[in-house]
Amino acid sequence: MTVISSVIRDGHDVVKHECQLQCGEGSVLPVHLAASVLPQEDQIVICLVVTDLSLQRGQEELRMAKEVAERANVAKDSFLAALSHELRTPLTPALMSLLALEREEGLPEFVRAELAMIRRNIELETRLIDDLLDLTRIANGKLELHTAAVDLHAILARAVEICRPAIDAKQQRLVLHLHAQQTGSVGDAVRLQQVLWNLLRNAVKFTPTGGTINVTSENLDGGMLQFEVRDTGIGFEPEAESKLFQAFEQSGRGITRQFGGLGLGLTISRSIVEAHGGTIYGRSDGPGSGAVFTVTLPLRNGAVSKPVRPAAADGVLESRRGLEILIVEDHMDTRTTLQRLLERRGYKVTAATSAEEALAAAGAAQFDLVISDLGLPDMTGNELMALLRDRHGLLGIAVSGYGMEEDVNRSRDAGFVHHLTKPIQLDRLTELIATTLEKVAVAR
Repeated sequence: MTVISSVIRDGHDVVKHECQLQCGEGSVLPVHLAASVLPQEDQIVICLVVTDLSLQRGQEELRMAKEVAERANVAKDSFLAALSHELRTPLTPALMSLLALEREEGLPEFVRAELAMIRRNIELETRLIDDLLDLTRIANGKLELHTAAVDLHAILARAVEICRPAIDAKQQRLVLHLHAQQTGSVGDAVRLQQVLWNLLRNAVKFTPTGGTINVTSENLDGGMLQFEVRDTGIGFEPEAESKLFQAFEQSGRGITRQFGGLGLGLTISRSIVEAHGGTIYGRSDGPGSGAVFTVTLPLRNGAVSKPVRPAAADGVLESRRGLEILIVEDHMDTRTTLQRLLERRGYKVTAATSAEEALAAAGAAQFDLVISDLGLPDMTGNELMALLRDRHGLLGIAVSGYGMEEDVNRSRDAGFVHHLTKPIQLDRLTELIATTLEKVAVAR
C-alpha cells in the first residue's frame, strides 16, 4: 500500500490517507488509513489503522440533505408569503368598494344579490390564500391560538351565517339539532369558527342542489361537546378516509376538477381541533351515500364575553372631522379607494405613493396617524414607520399582504400599533383608527 511504502521510504512518523477499498461482493467501502512505524531493534513493524468512513459519510450526506431541505423550506415560505402579498393586494380595493356599495340605499334587489355573489367569491379567494399560509404555519409549528371564553353554539351560529348565502343559492335545506346543554369552553373563537365553516362549506360544495345538511350537537361523557355535520352529497369510498386529512387530497383528481379548492381545509381543521384537545374524523358508506364529519371539543369553565358592537358610522362622523391621516400605498387602486372611503367617513387624508413622498409630507404638515403598506418601492414600510416615529412621534397601522407572525412582530417593533392583512374591511380599519387615535390622545 502507498501509505506503508511512504512511511518506510520517507521516514514519517505517521502517514494518513483516505481511499476506497473494493470488497469481495463488489461493493466499495470508504476508509481512512493511518500507517506508522513502531520502533523495534531488529525488525520493522508497521502499525496500520483502518477506519470505516461509511457511517461518517452517511451522516455528512444526511446533514447536507437536511440543510438543502431547510433552505428549500425557507424558500417555499418566502415564496408563499410573496405570493400571498401579490394576490391579496388587488382584492383590497375590490372588497372595500364592494362593501361601500352594499351600504347604499335604494339599490334594486337583483343588484344586491349580484354584490353579495361578488363578496362571497372575494371572501372565498381570501380564505384560499389564508389556507396556504395556515398550512405553512402548521408545518413550522407556528399555528398560534388566541384563547378566551367562548360559546360553541354561538361560534356555530356565525359559521352558519357565513355559509347561508351559499346554502340558499343551491336551494339546500339546513337542519339544526342543537341538543347540547353545556356549550361553554375556552378556545380561539376565530379558529374554531374556521373549522365549522370548513365542514359546512364542504357539505354545501359536495351536496347537489336541493340536498339536505344536518348539523347536530350533543354533550358527551367526560366533559365533551360533539358536533356532527351530515350531508346527502357525493360521499366517498370508505378506504379514502385515511387520506381525508392529508394536504392537497380531495379523494381523487376528478373531485378537484369538478368542485375546485386546494384540499387544505380538513388538514388545517384537524390541526386546530387537536390544538384545542379535541378530535375530528369523517366517514361515508360510499359514493352517493353522503358524508358525516364529527368534531369533539372539551368543555371548560369560563364566562363567555359579550360581543362588542362597533359604533355606527354616522354617530361618530363629527368626532372625526379635522383628524389628519397619512396614507402610504404604492398600489394605485388601493390608495385611491382607501382615501376616498376614509374621506367619506370624515377624515382628512393625504396620500403618498412612496416613502420619500411620505417623509416629505410628514415634514410639511402635522398628522394624527399613518396608514402604510409594508412593500414600498424605495424602502420597507417598517423602515418608514421607524423614521416617522422617531422624527415626528407618529403611530401607525400597517396594511399589508404579508400576514405571518414574524411579519406582524416586525411591524410592531417598527412602531405600528396594529397590523391588518389585506384584503381589509373598512369597518375593522375604522375601529383600529379609533383605538390608535385614543393612544395618540393619551400620549399628548
